[in-house]
Amino acid sequence: MGFWVLFHPLYETPMIRAFPHGLNYPIPDGWLLTRRPSGEPSATAPSDTIGEVWRGFRIGTRILTEVQDHRVTELVLDSQSLICGISCRIFEGSCKEYDDLKALLIRPGFRRLDLALIVGGEGYRDWASFRNGNLTQMLAAARDLEHIALSTTVELDPIVDAEEGGAGHTRNLIPLKSIFPVDKWPRLRHLKLSRFLVLQADVVEFLASLPESL
Repeated sequence: MGFWVLFHPLYETPMIRAFPHGLNYPIPDGWLLTRRPSGEPSATAPSDTIGEVWRGFRIGTRILTEVQDHRVTELVLDSQSLICGISCRIFEGSCKEYDDLKALLIRPGFRRLDLALIVGGEGYRDWASFRNGNLTQMLAAARDLEHIALSTTVELDPIVDAEEGGAGHTRNLIPLKSIFPVDKWPRLRHLKLSRFLVLQADVVEFLASLPESL
């Protein structure tokens, strides 16, 4: 359950639809959500919090890896534009969460991935989770991918972004082609990126490299 606006449910489950209009009841967070609405949650290491706030993600991907006889071809972790997601630091180094997610994506016939990533604090780590190649290698292994949507929690601050160390400083901009191996996705039909730091010229070059299947 979760709400954008009071009385307008984000997820209209049968239970919520049965409630009379105007009924007041507790509204739990759907999943990890910053307690400061105006702030950006920090991307913590998997060993710190994955067992608590992302327990469902951890268990779900583990089971889908261990149980080979299934027909799951899509994984959707969509933040619905909320400032939340899973920590991008699962791509920082070797960890069970990364291994299980990759094992799911490389299965023949896997065709859709929607992933919301928390990136708070990555600027201080030189965006290692995106530069080290782990995310790219995982995506490149998903050869049957038809639909991909990735979002981050980047919160721009025009006052400090252009300064050295600011989130929007040019040294923090990573070429999209170095992250997304579009040449490995001959069946791609849908691509959505949200809250990525980019340069206009890089976006134009990236769009020109997309497969004709789009």
